[in-house]
Amino acid sequence: MQATLETVIPLLFVFVFVGACTWLGLAHARAKIRFRTEVQKELIAKFSSPQELTDFLNSDAGKLFVRGATDDPVPAPRPFQEQIGIGIGWGVLLACPGVALLLVRSRTMLPGGAPLGALLIAVGAAFIINALLRLWLTRKWSS
Repeated sequence: MQATLETVIPLLFVFVFVGACTWLGLAHARAKIRFRTEVQKELIAKFSSPQELTDFLNSDAGKLFVRGATDDPVPAPRPFQEQIGIGIGWGVLLACPGVALLLVRSRTMLPGGAPLGALLIAVGAAFIINALLRLWLTRKWSS
């Protein structure tokens, strides 16, 4: 069976879609780990000796703090570069299935699919344009 361009391109978009989903999940996990690390660093910096830290952690307030640290804390504001990357990631994530829908529909002439594909591409492009505009305006206004 010979692979044609019409079958390879939709598969490529599926792989890009899965990769973008994985990347977004990993970026979220990294942000949570980074936040917890910062909280732990600040906690350790507040105590002048290991004995003070041990006493605090053994107290009722320390136990409450440790129990609260295992819950999801209120998320800290994301760094600007991460916000731009997430915006572009969402744009790619939405545009890839839209392009795949349009390609499959044009090849097989299935009913429907075209409006949904066009909508997904438009929303994905809007996310990407928004991220790029934020980057451009921030650089322009900060200089």
